[in-house]
Amino acid sequence: MQIIIMNQNRPVVLDEDGLADFIDSKSNRVIRRNFLQDCARYIIAHNGVNTGGGCPAHVTYQGRAVFHESRGQRGNNDGCSVFFSTGAALGRSDVFATAILLAVGRHDRDVGGQPHYTLDWKHRGWYQGNSIQF
Repeated sequence: MQIIIMNQNRPVVLDEDGLADFIDSKSNRVIRRNFLQDCARYIIAHNGVNTGGGCPAHVTYQGRAVFHESRGQRGNNDGCSVFFSTGAALGRSDVFATAILLAVGRHDRDVGGQPHYTLDWKHRGWYQGNSIQF
């Protein structure tokens, strides 16, 4: 399956390897390849509604739900966390699905029992700051 990623308001059609490369291009550190591929596979397989990875309801993008996936040990520098939203249902082989990559980072150790992420990159206008906690 292929997926359309919006990159600077232009659609880019990617397969799993292309999406893993795209995620990697947004990071400022070395992420293990298998973590990149796992995150790419998760985005492609996500149905855009209820297949997990949902952020709390107050974390949105243009009124749409935001989802995330993390791979790697918390606190390690080689892990991968992605935050994304959808423009159409994902996981269907009969249509091109759209996803909007909102942030790339890593899952740090939890702070006060809450998940904490350091962001390497974020989509312009989505979130202020270089880390997110919820």
